[in-house]
Amino acid sequence: MPTVPLPIFNTEYLLAKNTLVVADLHLGIERTLALLGFNLPNRTNKLLDKICKCNGDELILLGDFKDQVAAVSDGLGRELENAARQFHERFDRVILVQGNHDGGIDKSLDKYMTVAPSKGIVLGDIGFAHGHAHVSEEILECKTLIIGHIHPRITFIDRLQRTNHEPCWYRIPVKKNALGKLQEILVMPASNPLCGGSSVNKKSEPLLGPLLKTEFIHRGKGEVYLLDGTHLGKISDLWI
Repeated sequence: MPTVPLPIFNTEYLLAKNTLVVADLHLGIERTLALLGFNLPNRTNKLLDKICKCNGDELILLGDFKDQVAAVSDGLGRELENAARQFHERFDRVILVQGNHDGGIDKSLDKYMTVAPSKGIVLGDIGFAHGHAHVSEEILECKTLIIGHIHPRITFIDRLQRTNHEPCWYRIPVKKNALGKLQEILVMPASNPLCGGSSVNKKSEPLLGPLLKTEFIHRGKGEVYLLDGTHLGKISDLWI
């Protein structure tokens, strides 16, 4: 029986059978923002608590576990190890699929999680990858691929030209035979609200990553859902 990935109501997470999937945690982003003059309270413990309270026996971290792209500082290293240890204690298995921010993760985390390459993994009949790199041949044999990376959000503009941005789920049909046997790509919202994101309904802005090029996907036919499950319809009806 095919696995049906189900977004969890009012969260940025989904369940695929007994596996909880979380994308783009960007732990330590407060340190990055502090260098730019924004001093914000650290919310790592709040994020970890929210994840650990969700259902699921296994956990997939779908890339960008940390925010800092360069080598990990001592303080961030301790923060990452604490997070990895908590996940290890809560879940039977933890897999980190590497994202573009995950270079330099200390080998000490190996005792808490399995680190998978950026080309992704397959569990059941679904492929999982961060989305910043080309995926494996094994994933191209699947019908569905789940990624993160672009932090999708929908942008609303009112009559006074004021804008509002909401994180969203973006389900995109793949052109026939363009990416092996893939039929759809589901893009997950970022799990850290400080990340910002890409406005998927801004027609003039191309989507990031090698998988979301217009020669591979039907961008305008993609369907958008808010975190509370509200179906906004097709992107082609929401262009700005």
